[in-house]
Amino acid sequence: MTSYVLLYVFAAAIALFTMCGNLFVIISVCHFHQLHTPTNILILSLAMSDFLVGLFVMPVHVLIWIESCSLFEPIFCSFSNMISFHLTFVSVYNISFIAMDRYFALSNPFLYSKKVSVLLAFIITTHVWIVSLFYNCALLYLNGNFNHVCPGRCLPRMDELWFTADVVIVFILPCATIIILYMNVFFIARRHAVAIRATLQDRQRVNDQSNVYSSKSERKAAKVLGILVSVFLICLIPYYI
Repeated sequence: MTSYVLLYVFAAAIALFTMCGNLFVIISVCHFHQLHTPTNILILSLAMSDFLVGLFVMPVHVLIWIESCSLFEPIFCSFSNMISFHLTFVSVYNISFIAMDRYFALSNPFLYSKKVSVLLAFIITTHVWIVSLFYNCALLYLNGNFNHVCPGRCLPRMDELWFTADVVIVFILPCATIIILYMNVFFIARRHAVAIRATLQDRQRVNDQSNVYSSKSERKAAKVLGILVSVFLICLIPYYI
């Protein structure tokens, strides 16, 4: 009985932490005008999808895992799976577009400031949500997920061809994009740091200090990018396995 209660407490804490953290991001970006940038619009979309995961997906799946899907009607299980697929798609592609945004901003800063606007970022995120909704509705409907009896654990069913296509579209393609772009972002940032260090080395009074600072900046950038990509992949890979 104690372990049973602890499971619910732990699950509730995780869901609450997810909602509160992302709600803080949503409120901050919406409230402060200076945060209305293209990158932050993408982050806002990501925070919204993750907030909805904590609000709708986590509580339902916790109940299904701890109890069983017999608590819900079969159609509820189907829509729960659709929401889960939809929000996963949105989160993954939001992160992909954030990687594209950072790469473009570093590789072409002047062109980025002219071409990329808040409106463009809003249009991109809106299309991600719309495409994801239609894609996942079609995916589950064509595999008969809206007209079958709840199979014990409310797991979606999918044939091999559809599953392969879904893995490529929602996992392999965006993950490869994220890894490649962030590697390029790191190399560009490293080149910038080396260039700045070379410039500062011409100034004798800041020679030693700049070398130490640039080295620390390079290591920090590498660690941050490595942690971001690693945590994302660690969280997503078990889901598809």
